[in-house]
Amino acid sequence: MKRKITMIIVIVLLILAAAAAFLFAGSSKTLKEAEVTIEEGSSSRTIADVLKKEGVIRSEAVFLIQLRMSDYAGKLQYGTYEIKENTDMNDLFRMLATQGAKEGTVNVTIPEGYSVEQIADTLEEKGLFSKEEFLKAVNTIDGYDFAWLKDIRQSPDRKYLLQGYLYPDTYNLYQTAKPEEVVTIMLSNFEKHYATIENGDDMDRIVTEASVIERETSIDSERATIAGVIENRIEQGMRLQIDVTVLYPLTNGMYNKNSVSYKDLEVDSPYNTYQNKGLPVGPICNPSIASMQAAAEPEEHEYLYYHTKSKTSKEHDFYKTYEEHIDSQND
Repeated sequence: MKRKITMIIVIVLLILAAAAAFLFAGSSKTLKEAEVTIEEGSSSRTIADVLKKEGVIRSEAVFLIQLRMSDYAGKLQYGTYEIKENTDMNDLFRMLATQGAKEGTVNVTIPEGYSVEQIADTLEEKGLFSKEEFLKAVNTIDGYDFAWLKDIRQSPDRKYLLQGYLYPDTYNLYQTAKPEEVVTIMLSNFEKHYATIENGDDMDRIVTEASVIERETSIDSERATIAGVIENRIEQGMRLQIDVTVLYPLTNGMYNKNSVSYKDLEVDSPYNTYQNKGLPVGPICNPSIASMQAAAEPEEHEYLYYHTKSKTSKEHDFYKTYEEHIDSQND
């Protein structure tokens, strides 16, 4: 009888182990990259629900079980988090427990490709300070202790001197922060990322070109290809004729217009690459490290033209000749 009971216990344990293995399979890492906002006062169950809806985790139940078994149960904080794909679950718990919003702070997300004008709007909306105060703070290098700032080409034609150098990221900022303090944080973040570029001697040129690339594509595999097109056209003495360099002055940096007319191409601006040869007089947005890397190491090819595959597509087709470029649009 005892042997029979022991056998039943063993079978039950095996079933439970198999069920646990099935339950936890594929749930040890995050499923996708996502920006997730956890509201103040959220319970662990609410947080699990948010992560499930965002597609970050496979199972709310498994998340809660794993959380209870970790050192972070009851310690998760509110805030906005940039979660990477394949993040180990314990690392996710650590992030949610230690990198949330501090008292008296606000989380601000600056997307890649935002201009200083868009950043200024965002910071004003968050109640930090006025747009005008911030724009004044980004139009000088005085008061900022970074040696590389002297390498920024100063020209009266540049709209904002620090355009391009405010690294896009999620920042946890004190609500009492001054514009100069926020700018310093962003410049420091830029410095950290730019240090990873090996061929980065001509920083201002790279950042300017990267800003164009950033506004032209969100496809990582295309960045270096577009950088190659830019280099090829400059080498052959051709105007770049890139629409985003028209949209920047045309929209005062807000990019709230998606297309340009033939008349728009005539806008009188040193940023307009339809009217002026070479790169714009300065960056037209604040680019990601991916675009800066592409600008530093452009792909070698013979393409001189490109356009989107369709009106709804974000991907581009590339062409060596004007005839190929035009024929493809008539297909």
